[in-house]
Amino acid sequence: MATLYRDLTSRAIIPCSIAAFLRYDRNIPADSSSLIINIAYSLCKLSYDLRCTISQVIEEKPWVLKMSITSAKEQFRLLLQEPLQGIHGLANRGPLVVIIDGLDECAVPRDILPVLAEGFEQDLCFVQLIIANRPLEHIQNVFNATKPPIPSINLDPSTDVDADRDIQFYIDSRFHDIYEGLPSDDSSEFRYQCEVLHVVDRLTDQAKGLFIWAVTVCDFISEFPCESRLKMLLDDRRIAIDSLSTLYHTALGAIVSKNSRKGIDLREHIRNVLYAIIAAGGPIHINRLNKASVVQDPDQCGDEWFRVLCIQVSVLCSP
Repeated sequence: MATLYRDLTSRAIIPCSIAAFLRYDRNIPADSSSLIINIAYSLCKLSYDLRCTISQVIEEKPWVLKMSITSAKEQFRLLLQEPLQGIHGLANRGPLVVIIDGLDECAVPRDILPVLAEGFEQDLCFVQLIIANRPLEHIQNVFNATKPPIPSINLDPSTDVDADRDIQFYIDSRFHDIYEGLPSDDSSEFRYQCEVLHVVDRLTDQAKGLFIWAVTVCDFISEFPCESRLKMLLDDRRIAIDSLSTLYHTALGAIVSKNSRKGIDLREHIRNVLYAIIAAGGPIHINRLNKASVVQDPDQCGDEWFRVLCIQVSVLCSP
């Protein structure tokens, strides 16, 4: 979003009033069938005039909230277009910006995209629609088909200075926490090793704008801060997205040591978790997965499905 803000500022779209900000998260199942209603709700919070106008529409036509997605164009007209047009002087107050972040992370009904692409154009030219998502073809095609085509801004985090600066700050902060968590002598020695190897700068460069890579690396180092782990990471020249899988393997290999009881126990837990996933044969909640991987007596497992799963896990775990 910092990158997007900078680009919008350079294009004189900001300053403005944020009329609506909607965000879809891949970790939270969602669809965009209620998108128009959500935009209207956000507009109600923006100003008293809009709140009164949209509320009056809903009071007179309560069925507007239950319209099917095939009637998205009509719903847009009733909840957004006519209320926005009906407020005197609203167009002269400066642009209103509607931001939809992560539209590609939810199920997007086919009928909704043309409404978004065309609805804010002619009659609502004082409303700026910004959609931030991956460059998916079916979304791009709809917005490119408008006359004139809606402009797109390609953001490449691997070349973005703001992303690199944020990641550098994050890594530096995590390493300071690591230093403080070590005994005094060990802390001084490890800090010296990091400074000699220019660890923060080099890891920032290797991250290539990917926070998940930086977080995983810092977690890996904080588990057991030592020079060998640092060099193992710094010697990996692959780009971050390609080396992420290798990083996970390296972390597992280093944590699961064959020379300690802790390592043996951890290997057993990892095997049990994999057995539970295989035995379930489909989606399984993390809480049940955790219980199934450590259960001792299947008869204590509660419902029948879970009891059978625990029996299967115990059979797979047996020598």
